[in-house]
Amino acid sequence: MEYKPAGATNTKPYVLVGKGVVFDTGGLSLKPTPNSMDMMKLDMAGGAVVTGVLYALAKNQVPLHVIGLVPATDNRPGGLAFAPATSLRCIVA
Repeated sequence: MEYKPAGATNTKPYVLVGKGVVFDTGGLSLKPTPNSMDMMKLDMAGGAVVTGVLYALAKNQVPLHVIGLVPATDNRPGGLAFAPATSLRCIVA
């Protein structure tokens, strides 16, 4: 993402990077507590922050040139792996 308003006060852009792992199974289910796998969808906070910062800059017309990089993925051990919470929604729908 890039926010580059006319008349930006910086000559070189600020670059923000935030990891966006939208679901991380951690490989095989080795999590020790019940329902702990359901919380593995929260490893995208860095990407969410970068997205939110660029949105706030644009909304408030801040005169800075900023680039936001959000490498995003999910992490599952194979092509047939599924995310516990999302699979139930697919079945019910």
